[in-house]
Amino acid sequence: MQSTTSLQTAIMSVAHWQTNYLAAMQVLSANTETDYVPYVIDKSLVCSVLQRTLEGHIDFDELELWANIIEARPEFDCSQIDGVIYALANAEQMGELSNDKLTQLLTLLTPS
Repeated sequence: MQSTTSLQTAIMSVAHWQTNYLAAMQVLSANTETDYVPYVIDKSLVCSVLQRTLEGHIDFDELELWANIIEARPEFDCSQIDGVIYALANAEQMGELSNDKLTQLLTLLTPS
């Protein structure tokens, strides 16, 4: 049984797509805990990940993988932003990811 702290750390690492996300994904894959509150994925977090992608810290394949994990795993609650997560996770259906599309998403998500 893993500790709640390591599960929470793994959830945060994946949500923010930190450099240790591969190790964090292993923790999530081994997760058998059901007593946790899902981590809320909100506009500011998505904007942060999109901005890091535009800056070249995350590539398009990693962005799509991140969105698929966020969409599929019960540890995350993306209900506030599910349309954007769906579009990022299903790039083949919704259109190829590009810097222009990410910039448009950022514009739509950022309050003016």
